Amino acid sequence: MPVQRHRASDAKRGAMAGHLRVSAVENAMIPLPPFEEQAAIVQRVDRLLETYRTLEAEVEHARANTENLHKAILKEAFGPAL
Repeated sequence: MPVQRHRASDAKRGAMAGHLRVSAVENAMIPLPPFEEQAAIVQRVDRLLETYRTLEAEVEHARANTENLHKAILKEAFGPAL
């Protein structure tokens, strides 16, 4: 990775240039992990996304329950007496 960072730094021109030239990136060697490691990373990300979706649904359910409880408390406190 240090080689790529060095090349990216060299590709900058002018005062604080915040861009890279296409020609500087086209031939860049980008190291990739072995296929087995890539597959393991994908599986891990898939599991994490599923956990995220599950937690997101639980949070939404809890918000709905909180709203219902809030309404019930206000109705009990200020609603018409039965």
